[in-house]
Amino acid sequence: MTLRIEDTNEPNPEPSVGRRARHPNAKRLRGIAERAACKTAPADQDRASCLRDAEAALANAKQGAKDDSEATLTRNASKRCDALPDADRQACIARMKGQGRTTGSVATGGIYRELVTPVPAQAPAPDFKHWHYSEPEATWEYKLDGVTQIQTRAELGLDFASGLRSVLRHDRAAHVLTTEAAKYIANAMAYDDVIRVADLKTRPGRMADIRATMGAGAVMQVTEYMHPGAAEIAGLLPARLGARVAASPRAMARLERWFGHGRRYRSDGLRAFALLYALGGLRRWRPRTLRHAQEVAHLEGWLAAALAHAARAPDLAVEVIRCRRLIKGYSDTHARGLSKYDRVMAGIARVAHRPDAAAWARRLREAALQDEAGAALDGALATLRSFA
Repeated sequence: MTLRIEDTNEPNPEPSVGRRARHPNAKRLRGIAERAACKTAPADQDRASCLRDAEAALANAKQGAKDDSEATLTRNASKRCDALPDADRQACIARMKGQGRTTGSVATGGIYRELVTPVPAQAPAPDFKHWHYSEPEATWEYKLDGVTQIQTRAELGLDFASGLRSVLRHDRAAHVLTTEAAKYIANAMAYDDVIRVADLKTRPGRMADIRATMGAGAVMQVTEYMHPGAAEIAGLLPARLGARVAASPRAMARLERWFGHGRRYRSDGLRAFALLYALGGLRRWRPRTLRHAQEVAHLEGWLAAALAHAARAPDLAVEVIRCRRLIKGYSDTHARGLSKYDRVMAGIARVAHRPDAAAWARRLREAALQDEAGAALDGALATLRSFA
């Protein structure tokens, strides 16, 4: 707790030592006396002029008469506080009411009023150097309204804390941008690929969940449908090798020919379950894959695009953060979502300078979510291109 000492040094209202105290209504009494003298003045003196001067003197005395009532003195004492800032005005009024300590006398030439006001200490700024995220599969809890118990996987190499910290540095007091970013950064870190899908399909308890949902009996057959495609197979390779394969049309055509058609597996059988279990066991390999490098680069570009608008148009920055919702799934679903995201971001770039850019970003995103083919998004983009 810190203390603020406020004081005022005001002249002593008492008369100086050695001077005769003056009657507060001396002017008024003198005017009345002058009026009476005019009525008894000698005949050779102009009585009308004398009375006129006396009346003027009396009127002047009445106009300057002093009200010594307690209410007037209190009001006049508080008026001197009106010129002070709001933060100091209340303390000044308290001093005028006699709170605090009063020192001084006629001999020192004034009265010294002192008031000690306790001021709550401000909370220290957060120390970002000590932020961290926890062990794999544990929770990292960020103390902010709307952002609690966000699960992370540290072995993926995606630093949730640094991403969120970069957003927080650009955020306003309401923390809307940080709250939305925390949710979608966590979703981006938990991206879907062949390894994650296989891991989810072979986790303990999944069969019991399916049985409870479907109301199946003791005997149950489960058929899994997987359609990875050439891009997903290349994404499983090491980053450098996968990049060379993805850049080769011939290699990608070969992968598409081998893996381009969907496959069905009976995961209730030993052979298919063992294949999926082995594929899901490659989750520690994910940080080295091409798909992981692509996801990290996309996440950084998405955050940079949002933060570029944070200072000038914070509402637009929030809408750009929410556009991450368009990207989900894997294989064909992921490709369609990524295509819609790119088209929405291109449309936002055309209207980013307009005051209604945030509203247009929201309209484009909602249009992209309306149908799988993207017809609504095409219509919204056509409207936008008609004026931008």
